[in-house]
Amino acid sequence: MKAIKNRFQVFVLAVLTCVLSMQGQREAQYTQYMYNTSLINPAYAGNEDVLKISALHRSQWVGVNGAPTTQTLNIEDKIVGNLGGSLNVSKDAIGPVSEVLFDANISYAVQLTSTGKLAFGLKAGGRLLDIDLNKGNLRDYQSPAATNVKDSEFSPVLGAGLYYYTDRGYLGVSASNLLKNNYYDNDNGSNLDNSHFYLIGGYVFDLSESLKFKPAMMVKAVVGAPYSFDFSANFMYQECLVMGAAYRYNAAVSGLLGIHVTKQFFVGYAYDYDLELNQNVSGGSHEIFIGLRFSLDKSYESPRFF
Repeated sequence: MKAIKNRFQVFVLAVLTCVLSMQGQREAQYTQYMYNTSLINPAYAGNEDVLKISALHRSQWVGVNGAPTTQTLNIEDKIVGNLGGSLNVSKDAIGPVSEVLFDANISYAVQLTSTGKLAFGLKAGGRLLDIDLNKGNLRDYQSPAATNVKDSEFSPVLGAGLYYYTDRGYLGVSASNLLKNNYYDNDNGSNLDNSHFYLIGGYVFDLSESLKFKPAMMVKAVVGAPYSFDFSANFMYQECLVMGAAYRYNAAVSGLLGIHVTKQFFVGYAYDYDLELNQNVSGGSHEIFIGLRFSLDKSYESPRFF
């Protein structure tokens, strides 16, 4: 028990060190980002002519006390004409640190070619940060960085994106937050919420009348942190069953499974085998996605494969 307690304390202190002292990557990581792209690119919002409601839960490093968890809720639809919008709410927690993020996205698409549209998007919202140092048996722990931490600290969010798409593929670039906020101010310096830049792309190939194949990639760049590369390959059978795999460079290998229970209801699951952690300590990471689509168009068929 003492060894477990000590390991937990070391983990929580490491989390605090990362959160309070580092200038780097802060945003949550999603394996099934392709099902809720407006979280990372506001120009995606409303590009399908349907009302979409989705929710996601991610448990990372299962078995490790204080490991990250994430929940998201998204509502998006086409507003009128080429104008679309979405609302996103998410909560991230790791050890004694939790953060609620909320934003509204608006996009406008123009017909760029005979088969493709280019959408412009803006994101506006905010973040509420909360730290409870009583978690993890840290009552006696004193740190110059921790003494200035405030509960429910607010910071604004302003993002932008471009998203080009056809019926077959897509390419997008975005910045989730163009504002550089100081989260902490202490004698040792400040912790900055640096901008996150994303590049995404994918294409759908028809292997047969019943089988589709979609390779996709995502590159994330953060000032002060290494690049993150995600590559995925998914197959869709009979417009119903989705199976695939993904690789996050030097971080994780993932398996993905999804099923369109109906044309309106989709359930997805992803399992990450973490390459950076000892699997005797962590049971990997699990992610569950639920999506609903509603359309007044009676001719509406199964949604696009992206």
